[in-house]
Amino acid sequence: RSKKSGIGTAILRGFRVCSSNLREADYVAVMDADLSHDPKELPRLVKGLEGADVVVGSRYVEGGAIEGWSFSRKAISKTANFLARKVLGLEVRDATSGYRVYRLKAALEIVDEVENFGFPFQVEVLYRLVRKGFKVKEVPIRFVNRKRGKSKLNLREIISFLYTLLKLKFDRLYDVV
Repeated sequence: RSKKSGIGTAILRGFRVCSSNLREADYVAVMDADLSHDPKELPRLVKGLEGADVVVGSRYVEGGAIEGWSFSRKAISKTANFLARKVLGLEVRDATSGYRVYRLKAALEIVDEVENFGFPFQVEVLYRLVRKGFKVKEVPIRFVNRKRGKSKLNLREIISFLYTLLKLKFDRLYDVV
């Protein structure tokens, strides 16, 4: 990408590239490049596609874990996931996780619909997939906080997240989504 425009734009571009260049690809995996997500766990996520369209590497199901986060960072994450469940009706325990495997056909169903490309992106993608009837499964992962760099999460992203939840809820109430 020529400029930073949110994790979502990179992921959606990846879906499109896989679709056009890897015509026989059945699924696509997404993970953090800073190795917060252990690549050795990927085979378990792929295996999780049996009976599902999307597999979320979950820090919050039995067997999942987070290493190296402060209390405040954990609280923000837990609160965001609680709100995603309560406001949007998602049943996923870790809707904000970025470690995922998608059936490519499912991913392509929402590429032109996603509106937010920052922190709310992960939740919006799951919400749109669930609304279209795709099945989501969670597989436990161990998340290790990055050794270098810092999180892009800030007040603006948190406000954007809250706005996105309310917008999606409002759109659903009025059958816009």
